[in-house]
Amino acid sequence: MGKDTLLRTDDRLRVALDVDATLALYHHILAADWGAMVGRQFTIDDITEWDTEQTKLGLPLKKLRELYNDIWNNKQDQILPTVDPRTLREFMGAFSVDLVTQRSQGTVAPLESWLAANFPGVVFTIDTTKTIEEKLGRGYDIHIDDSNPLADLFAAKAKGTEGKHLYLVTQPWNKDKGYDRYDNITVVNDLPDAIALIRKACSTERSVRRRNVT
Repeated sequence: MGKDTLLRTDDRLRVALDVDATLALYHHILAADWGAMVGRQFTIDDITEWDTEQTKLGLPLKKLRELYNDIWNNKQDQILPTVDPRTLREFMGAFSVDLVTQRSQGTVAPLESWLAANFPGVVFTIDTTKTIEEKLGRGYDIHIDDSNPLADLFAAKAKGTEGKHLYLVTQPWNKDKGYDRYDNITVVNDLPDAIALIRKACSTERSVRRRNVT
């Protein structure tokens, strides 16, 4: 799938929409909470690598998971949505969109509560996975995600990426990594940017198809 070729034969694209750092922003809380624990000040801009232990934070994976669970279970009101309800609702009406997220079962109910509070009336299908490979193996046509490991798989044209496309949402940990040079990856500013580009590309392709038919 090239950057401008998105439509399936049935025109019903399946979209895997990531949650953390794509639909829901929590890293500002993570940076502040960890900073308070170690007596330093951090911001999301200090999270410059996917592996937080290799960043200025020096945050080990085990502690990251503990803070993550605490944020989702106890600080939902501080987690920020990245798109307005109407834009997301219209996008989900135009395409077959599922939330595909790597998370523990203990944070699924808090996620459902957060979604209900921030996107009232929107019905979501939540697909939880354990690994990036499992996420990729679900067979979605498009992924909207912030994940470096997922981008690495697309960049390598790994098994499961054939005919698929990744819209990589820019975050400090994936910024300036050269992902924009791959034809199956489109780097975007944020989720609304990805939605706009997908809708524009599909609209353009439909127009071309109609002209070719007539």
